[in-house]
Amino acid sequence: MLRWTALFLLIVTLPVLAEDPQPKKEPRSKIIIMLDTRVVAGKKLKGPAAEYQPDNDPNTIELVILGPNDEGPSHVSEDGEVIFQRGTHASQEEVDSLLDQAFEIRVKRENAGT
Repeated sequence: MLRWTALFLLIVTLPVLAEDPQPKKEPRSKIIIMLDTRVVAGKKLKGPAAEYQPDNDPNTIELVILGPNDEGPSHVSEDGEVIFQRGTHASQEEVDSLLDQAFEIRVKRENAGT
């Protein structure tokens, strides 16, 4: 009888022991990520946009104005950390599009591990 009880307890507790001790994080929505993120002025661009060193703060998006000698259109860095904007007089539609791109990248990056 003791063997059956021990076997029963082993069978019942084995799935609990096999569970991942670290519960998975729930994916965060875009709106939550937006609320947790600040858009800040980036450092002055001293070379090509590809060589820009971001602040590496996961709670900020840096806005860097491309100079007249910088090539290429306004764009978002691959990691969504920096928005490179051509000129200071961008349309509201362009600014909205760049911000949307940056947040979409952040949502994908953050929720990739869940």
